[in-house]
Amino acid sequence: MNKEVDEIVGVASRHYGEIVKGDWDGWVGTLAPRLQRTADVRGSSADFWWRAGRRMAEKGVTYEFHHVDYVEDERAKLFFKRIDKDGRQLGLPVPIYLVKVEGKWWVDQPTY
Repeated sequence: MNKEVDEIVGVASRHYGEIVKGDWDGWVGTLAPRLQRTADVRGSSADFWWRAGRRMAEKGVTYEFHHVDYVEDERAKLFFKRIDKDGRQLGLPVPIYLVKVEGKWWVDQPTY
């Protein structure tokens, strides 16, 4: 992988890691700036994602990088495998979208 792809995978991996740990501040810190501004608003996209992700994490689900679908200009799509507490993959890998804002990659839309 090249440096930019490594950076993108790192941001997405950190995003999933923070949701599994239950680290709200760390997790919000991976979101695109426009999403960070409303993360604490009940019913916002970020609020929904946090609750959905935490429900999965509480069941013992973790996330493992699978592959990069595309990196185009300032958008990227990756896939992660959901792994249950017994080490089995749950369904198909799920997508996570990232966006580049002012030279830095951020999560724009995750899937849990």
